[in-house]
Amino acid sequence: MDITDSPIHLRMDLMEKVRRLISNKNPRHEWLRMSDQELMVSAGLYETDFVTGQQGYNLAAVLLFGKDEVIQSCVSGYVTDALCRKENLDRYDDRLIVKTNLIDSYEILMDFIAKHTSDKFCLVDNVRTSVRDLIAREVVSNILVHRDFSSAFPAKVVIENDWIKTENWCRARRQGKISETEFTPYPKNPILARFFVALGLADTIGSGVRNLFKYTPIYTQGGNAGIN
Repeated sequence: MDITDSPIHLRMDLMEKVRRLISNKNPRHEWLRMSDQELMVSAGLYETDFVTGQQGYNLAAVLLFGKDEVIQSCVSGYVTDALCRKENLDRYDDRLIVKTNLIDSYEILMDFIAKHTSDKFCLVDNVRTSVRDLIAREVVSNILVHRDFSSAFPAKVVIENDWIKTENWCRARRQGKISETEFTPYPKNPILARFFVALGLADTIGSGVRNLFKYTPIYTQGGNAGIN
């Protein structure tokens, strides 16, 4: 996608939500003192094409702030298919197809998981904690940010009786299951990853895998996080 200098295809109204999320995580974050345009530049969403000299918003900006029709035009294969299969295992009990910007998609998918899973009573360091939400946060942020957007393969979040399963097209750097102690974090979309970290929707690269290994056995009483 060629970068474009015009913001008319972007939903700049999302900036209010973005600033609120940033402030909740870090009230002193430098982005809170910037104008909308300065924030976009600082986040790497508005850049210069040094081949042509053209300046404008890049694909990351479209994925985060683009209007739905603009996203589909630029990334025609982008979709996240959320399914709940607890009774009808051949098809589904509930289904949600998400094609909107990544910021709203995060909330939509988090709500879908909350709707179809129980928020069990769990103590972490003697504090009542929603481990379900911690696990869902890692699952959703990962499937939205760390994917190959050039592929038409639909990402999936599948909720069944005993687990939550995701399918996400990416270019694997290794084969086999990921272990808690033997993996090398590799950001597939670093601009998107940094933005989600700033919003508090994700943690630093690699911490998501560790969190899944940490919290899954607490939520499922000895269950494992199977990551391929």
